[in-house]
Amino acid sequence: MRFAAIVNTFAPDLEVQMGRIMRFIRDTGLDAKDGVLVMCSRQPECIHICIHNPEAAFPETVDVMGELCMPQSVAEYLRDVLTDTDLFIMPGNMFGNELAVHIGSFLDGSSLTGVTAIDTRSNTDRGKLIVKRNIYANHVSGTFEMKKKPFCISLDICLSADPVQMELQKTQPTAVLHESGFWSDLSMEPRETPGDLD
Repeated sequence: MRFAAIVNTFAPDLEVQMGRIMRFIRDTGLDAKDGVLVMCSRQPECIHICIHNPEAAFPETVDVMGELCMPQSVAEYLRDVLTDTDLFIMPGNMFGNELAVHIGSFLDGSSLTGVTAIDTRSNTDRGKLIVKRNIYANHVSGTFEMKKKPFCISLDICLSADPVQMELQKTQPTAVLHESGFWSDLSMEPRETPGDLD
């Protein structure tokens, strides 16, 4: 099954995102050799992700850069570039959840967020994929049948992550997104969290 794993390098939890995706790929029996790694960035200094296990290395990487790197822009670009992809895997954050829905819509496929597992033995050749996700405030595991390719999923934010190593490298982005139509007065501020229950 040809798939694309997508991460946003501008998020503070990039290492966890990538570790979760690598663990998900390993647990579901997908072969990294059938995958493409898509790294979304807001600046030309892209993060290079080192995966030390050669069996888990992606043969192809696509670096997408945009001023805001909006999910709509990324989805529009991927619609035209990754046309033969059966499965898109996104992290379970706000960016990944929104991107899964956008790609599913733009490519006339199906999308589901908060996925915990997929059955790669299901009828993917017939355009169906069996997926699992937690429902009812995570008290029940539900099984769903996705009926239209490409299958676009974001992972459950509570999945375990494999350790990965990253280093900062200046790379030329594969694509620069044009987002002039979007409001760009944006600032990112970390949220303050209390140290204990008090």
